[in-house]
Amino acid sequence: MATILDNLRKDTQAITRACIRKNMPPPKMIKAALCWNLAAIDAADNWTERTIASGTQKQFIKQLNLRRCKKSEAQVLMIAGEKQDGCFIKGKSKRYWLRPIEDQPKSI
Repeated sequence: MATILDNLRKDTQAITRACIRKNMPPPKMIKAALCWNLAAIDAADNWTERTIASGTQKQFIKQLNLRRCKKSEAQVLMIAGEKQDGCFIKGKSKRYWLRPIEDQPKSI
């Protein structure tokens, strides 16, 4: 059975959470450009651009059923960061070399 003190704590926590959410700034949005064909990386039609929240790059990669790998194993390149005049800003963007997640090995 909840006491008056327990109810007071719950109310205080709810008010605190509401104030924090109200005063939080909106998430910083960044651009993520994906090249699906590394052999023709210079062609503009091989690139797809998305806007994602900063800090969610790993979840975005996982949603695409891709995983990070070495540059020599990569099939997809993703550049994520801030853009200015259509170009990514050096130091404020990062390259992700990716390849598809392989299915579990089949047991014989």
